[in-house]
Amino acid sequence: MSEVIGRHKWAAAIVVLFTLAVVPTASAADKPFSVVISPRTVTGGTTVTMTATLTNKTDDQRLGAANLLPPAQFTITSIVGLSKPPPATAKLSSKCRVDALDGPCVQLRHLALRPGQSVMVMMRVIVPAPAANCQSDTTYTWSVKAKQDDDFAGDSDDLDLDSSGGSRLTTTVRCAVALKFVTQPSNAAVGQPITPPVSVETVNASGNKVNSSAPITIALGNNPGGATLGGTTTEDAVDGVATFSDLTLNKPGVGYTLVASSPGLTAATSNAFNETNTTTTTCPQGQACSTSLSTSVSTFQVTANPGPAGTLSESVDVGTPLTCAGYAARDPNWFGFVESTGNRSKLITYTLDNTGPAGVEFCFGAPYEFETPGDHPAPPGTLPDGTSGFVGLLERCESFSEPPEACVQSIVADGPNTVVTVRIDAGLPGDPWGHG
Repeated sequence: MSEVIGRHKWAAAIVVLFTLAVVPTASAADKPFSVVISPRTVTGGTTVTMTATLTNKTDDQRLGAANLLPPAQFTITSIVGLSKPPPATAKLSSKCRVDALDGPCVQLRHLALRPGQSVMVMMRVIVPAPAANCQSDTTYTWSVKAKQDDDFAGDSDDLDLDSSGGSRLTTTVRCAVALKFVTQPSNAAVGQPITPPVSVETVNASGNKVNSSAPITIALGNNPGGATLGGTTTEDAVDGVATFSDLTLNKPGVGYTLVASSPGLTAATSNAFNETNTTTTTCPQGQACSTSLSTSVSTFQVTANPGPAGTLSESVDVGTPLTCAGYAARDPNWFGFVESTGNRSKLITYTLDNTGPAGVEFCFGAPYEFETPGDHPAPPGTLPDGTSGFVGLLERCESFSEPPEACVQSIVADGPNTVVTVRIDAGLPGDPWGHG
């Protein structure tokens, strides 16, 4: 019996010893800190200002000092500043050690960061140039070690780099160094999208396309007509190419250029192109056709109904302004159009942006007679092209009127805009003009 009791005593002793062996002691895992390197992405072959922000995330320990080691390919040339006043210091050291790595580093001392406090050091850094034939960006990693002691002394008071996602120790060096136009802008009509769509790519030092999702912005460079660029002017590159499908200009001119830019990349300037104030479309036999021109305040669309084969042309602001006596124009622009056969009826859809319909009339000029409101004949006048004709406010269409005639079918609100619809019957001679 005594032997059995003795065995139980030894078993209990063994259990106690095992339990004591696994009781945790204070370790680096209990003393987290984080580091965030900024910016995340830089352009290769440049000198940039970079920052490192250290945050004490412990519950009750200080963060007293740290060594910050850049990637071997980077060179820190100077310390620009430290967010904490003296006695805190930041200086360059020709050699220090972070874990198994040795090299030049930034020594941060006497930080005395309490739990939750942060410090930021600002540095000027030479970034390595990407390989001339690179195809993608390269990511580099910084190294850091922090201690409780203000002088970076002691082997047992290291803090532990936060691994929960609060740190960012990587810097990505762009492979792309510049932009290049792939599809140059073509000549276009005022208010109409430039087609084919303009496209721009990111290229490496050899001028070859590289994969990138960088945002690329298009702006006007040379602007001879004082135009405004419309459409979506910033697009993210997809596989290194950004496409701009709806770029428009609102004024004619000869020798416009576009400039493509993206942060950190050398900008590109397009070939010169022209914006005209006329547009022409072909009208196939027996099929409808249409043209449209837009300005910053209006859109003027002409639809020719099915008829003989021919062309339909439209212009904006050609010649001298069209004016109707006693009427203050809502639109400073004026439009002209011509259907080559004269044997198609036409429908004008004229949109005035951000204008209510109250008081809106349609000022009309034509080489033929027409009636103004109240069934009065339009008075003689000079048309924008300098020829003689008739100019006045166009009357509303009446159910008992006999064609051929020109008349206003409706003037209605469309949200914040006003839409004027004008009917022009087939068989009327010459080229009319109009605006609101």
